[in-house]
Amino acid sequence: MTSRRSAGRLGPGVRGVIVCAVAVLGLLIPAPAALALQKDPSLDFPPEVDPYTRGKTELVEALGYLSFGPFFWAEGHNTTDVETLLGKIPFLWVETAHFRIGSNLPDYEVAQNKIEREKIKEELKRLRKVSSKLKIKTSTRHIDRWLRLHLYALRLEELYETFCADFGVSETDFPTGPSDETKPGMGQGPYLGQQGKFLVLLMAGKSGLSRYTERYMEQPTNYPMRWYFKITGCMFYGISEEFFIGDFENDTALHCNVTSGVVLNFLNGYRGYEFNLPLWWQLGIASWYVRNLDERYPVFGVNTYDLRDWYRWQPRIRGRVRNDYYPAMEKVLGWKDRLALKEEHHMMMWSRVDYLMTLGKDKVAAYQRALTEPMPKDIYDWDKKAEILEERQVQALEACFGLTPEAFDEGWAEYVLKEYEKK
Repeated sequence: MTSRRSAGRLGPGVRGVIVCAVAVLGLLIPAPAALALQKDPSLDFPPEVDPYTRGKTELVEALGYLSFGPFFWAEGHNTTDVETLLGKIPFLWVETAHFRIGSNLPDYEVAQNKIEREKIKEELKRLRKVSSKLKIKTSTRHIDRWLRLHLYALRLEELYETFCADFGVSETDFPTGPSDETKPGMGQGPYLGQQGKFLVLLMAGKSGLSRYTERYMEQPTNYPMRWYFKITGCMFYGISEEFFIGDFENDTALHCNVTSGVVLNFLNGYRGYEFNLPLWWQLGIASWYVRNLDERYPVFGVNTYDLRDWYRWQPRIRGRVRNDYYPAMEKVLGWKDRLALKEEHHMMMWSRVDYLMTLGKDKVAAYQRALTEPMPKDIYDWDKKAEILEERQVQALEACFGLTPEAFDEGWAEYVLKEYEKK
């Protein structure tokens, strides 16, 4: 496959949109047995064999991989079914401890950008630490499609580990499966409460992702897609490089968007997916993780490439606070229409979460847990659940942080004026 350069859009401004829905499709089928790992020590391997592990069991296991496929994906289909549906698009697959990942991303040339070069260099160093036998060059500018798969497997597992640390949980806090009654109220399985592993599909072309979602979710898509497979009990995130005028051909921009989508799945799948969390909370948390990765690529933005440093939110938020021009927390708590949110709303949601993080991640973790307490078993209506959640989040703010909405405004404004940069 030919290499695709990233230099088309190196500036910030990825305008990601997240779609979330619930599906009950197909029948649960047992996962097919994973193909036996190739153990041929020869370097003369066929092109379908990963050139870095070369099919060697010791290297595959060192990376924490269970399989390169084919394997079960979600209800009613496996990885072979996906390939057949999409006309034999050349896919690479890997199953890790907490994810099943499919990719047909092309080769990538690292951007002429110091920040991205250093970022990818450090990631390659972390991969190489697994074993010197992987033969990974940390100074390489050319990332072939196999190495991209390894990078995303590394990124996603590191994100999972960081999220668990931030929210004070481990697999032992969740049941082993639906029949495990030793962890009541903690969901249906070990993956933050999900029964199945988190699914991530990384596509080069948007038409392929749309054909997949139309077949298995009964709706095509022109945006990054989040989905819950109810029978399998797992959360899905799919993205294409072609979305948003090709912005995601920049690997860092793509990485930021994947981070956002997967964090949203972590949050909403936490202890089992029964309702959507408050908009300000889930989008604010997702932006907090993205901006810790690279603030130049906020997932939601506007076409402002001509405005220098427009992504630097701190001075802009500080200016609003100084001029007493911002939405009160009481109003933020009630935001429900994601499509009505503009850039300034996302700035405020991130900043509110940024402030709460300074009060202690243990309190943030307690708030997430309070929000995700199971609803009464006799309530099935999602609108009714939303009403309960609106009251719950106010009560949890006081219980976990000692804050009323009004006190939140005061503490947050003081924090912004003291800590945020002016220019």
